[in-house]
Amino acid sequence: MRRLLALALLLLASPLAAEITLPCAVGPTGAQGPTGLTGDTGGPGPTGPGGVGSTGPTGPTGDTGPTGGAGDTGPTGASGTGASSTTHLWFPYDFPAGTGAAGNGNVANNTLICWAWVPKVVATSFTKAGWFSPSGCGGGSFAGVAIYDAAGSTRIMTTGAQNCNVTTAIAVTGIAAYSLTAATKYWVCYCASNGAGSYESVPINSGRVGVLGNSFSVPVMAKAANACTAGAPPTTTGAFTGDTGDNISPILLFLGAE
Repeated sequence: MRRLLALALLLLASPLAAEITLPCAVGPTGAQGPTGLTGDTGGPGPTGPGGVGSTGPTGPTGDTGPTGGAGDTGPTGASGTGASSTTHLWFPYDFPAGTGAAGNGNVANNTLICWAWVPKVVATSFTKAGWFSPSGCGGGSFAGVAIYDAAGSTRIMTTGAQNCNVTTAIAVTGIAAYSLTAATKYWVCYCASNGAGSYESVPINSGRVGVLGNSFSVPVMAKAANACTAGAPPTTTGAFTGDTGDNISPILLFLGAE
């Protein structure tokens, strides 16, 4: 009771305007309020420092494109120098003159005698060959003509063995077709099975032309190593030996197409 009276007296003695602070407990935290609305979008910011970037690595090679179309045909080339001869061709040269008989007996029987030749023109699909027999070579005797390449390893044409016991032209037809190229070396060869008789030739003045023609290491008038068989020329010539002592005048030969 005394305490209550003391407290009352204290309150009465304090000014009326004074505040009396009394201790109190902190209340619980209130619930979170609702999220506010999204604000306005801000303006664009300033452009950052730029500059062109470095070049990237080279990519792989692409697939090959399709082949282009054919180009235009070019102009026609100039004509060649060798014209074709479809009718005839003389050996050893065009339009021979001053011919004469050369004896078969100048060489041994069945000896293949040959002359180098470079025709001026092309001969295409020829099937004929002929020469002249001024005097018969005896009954049962034969002679033949053949053309070989420059090495003598390929026979271009052969007449086979022909009866030479005549005094006229020996014209052989139906020969397997053969062709000659202009400006190309060949060997024209002849043989007879008997030393009797003769063939029409272009005389070479008792061997003097032969001496001149064979004065180099490569002969132009020669005897072939391979012999004929009963007047039939061999398949190949074998080696050539230049000859100047037997007066082997070139045969006068006429070639042609059918």
